[in-house]
Formats: sequence, structure tokens, C-alpha cells
Amino acid sequence: MQHGTDGKVWIWTECAAGDSGYGRGVTRFRFANGATRQVDDVKVRFPIPGSTGNQPSVCQATNRIAIRHRVKNVPRYRIYDLDSFVAGDYTNPVADFAQTGVHPDPAVPFQGYALHGDHLYQLAGTQYDPVTNPPAERGNTYVSCLGIRTGKLIQRLRTEAGHSLEYREPEGMAVRVTPKPRLCMGFASGTLGARRFSVYDKPRG
Repeated sequence: MQHGTDGKVWIWTECAAGDSGYGRGVTRFRFANGATRQVDDVKVRFPIPGSTGNQPSVCQATNRIAIRHRVKNVPRYRIYDLDSFVAGDYTNPVADFAQTGVHPDPAVPFQGYALHGDHLYQLAGTQYDPVTNPPAERGNTYVSCLGIRTGKLIQRLRTEAGHSLEYREPEGMAVRVTPKPRLCMGFASGTLGARRFSVYDKPRG
């Protein structure tokens, strides 16, 4: 999400899906209640030619944008000044580093990330399963933090947020900036066909 100088809100998202179903580029659009957007309605940006799975995250504190992407199926992050990015200048990224440290078990899927300041937060985990991820153990969801200056793992911790939810699959991250920065984590819950979405937050550590 990006707050424009005119007070209106831009939503950033991946777009221009390839054969894999994941976006080869990113775009932004103005939020309008009930509106439907088509690719012809927006400007599609391709900052990293040949990449797939482009996923944007805007840091409102530093006016930067991160693009998680895959090149030859290897996930990486590239971070830009947001004003330069909007202007179409992708030549001088603030940082460029490989994704690392997502989860102790490399088979557990990545589920989202958020950029804030000089830190990038990652979310990983799976839904409850009576055998592989039983509710009694309160889940296998981990939050990790990378430093964007080095690309190295700073911290990784298991979170029990929302452990009482039914199904409980981690789905996405964000940082709420005001009044003080807080790290937000989304979880899908409920039965198939009647899914719900819950957001939990904690102080940004």
C-alpha cells in the first residue's frame, strides 16, 4: 500500500501472469470500493526482465519498495527508492540479495513478507494437520528478519499467534506504521467453503 501526496491510496500487486500463474511484473491502482481492474486499466512495470513471481511490498517509513522475484526459480529480493521506481528507473537498487532463513524446514512454504526500514520480515508455515502439524503443538509458523544491508538473517522465531484458530494457515504480512510500528500477520481459518481471515499484530522487534 502507498499513500499518495494527494491523500489517496495506491494498492501494489503482482500482475501479467506467465504460464506458472505468477506475475512477471507489478502494478499499482487506486482503491475504489467495488471497482474491478483489468490489466489494460493499469501500467505494468517489469523491473527485473526474465523474472517470475514478482511480489511488491512498500515501506511507508522510508519510501522504498521491495520486489520479491524468482530468476531461474531462485527467490531474491530487490529494493528500490519508490519515487525512482514509479518513474521507471530501475537502474540503481538500494539492495539486492537472496531470500534466506525463511524456516528451519526448507520444505515449509514461504507465505509472505513485509519491508520496514532496513529490515525485511518473512512469514512461513502450513495449515494445521493432525499428523504433520497438529493443533496441540500450536503450529509451525515462523517469522524471520533479514537485514537489507547485508541480506543476512538477523532473527527467526516461531509464533503461536492465532493458535486457537481452526485450520490456521499463515497468509501474508504487513507493517502498520502508526502510532508505533507493529508487525501484522494474516491467518486463514475455518472450514473449506467458509474460510475466514484474521490479522494478529505484535511490536516490531
